[in-house]
Amino acid sequence: MLKKYLSHSLVRYILVGGCAYALELLMLFSLHSLVGLSATSATAISFWVSIVTSFLLQKLLSFKNYQKQARLLSKQFTAYGILVLFNYCFTILVVAFFPERLLLLSRTFALILVTTWNYFFY
Repeated sequence: MLKKYLSHSLVRYILVGGCAYALELLMLFSLHSLVGLSATSATAISFWVSIVTSFLLQKLLSFKNYQKQARLLSKQFTAYGILVLFNYCFTILVVAFFPERLLLLSRTFALILVTTWNYFFY
């Protein structure tokens, strides 16, 4: 039964995204609390490691795209980077639109929308 679910790219997409998010949080905590980096530095490092990891895992595991030519990877990563930038700006706008007391709700709302359209863009 597990094999049946994992045969769907959407299921793999959600699992990989969850793993990338967990990696980001683990790195953020470790870099800030254990290594002693500032919150800003820890956030920046963990964000970018998560983005690159997510890109590679989504490409390989979620969508089973094994093409490795440098030119193709460059184009794919550039498109992914543009999408990440758009998603970031969209998230900031959504969070800014809602009252601060609804921060977790607005961030979750933005994350659901971004995750949904990202699946179709990928």
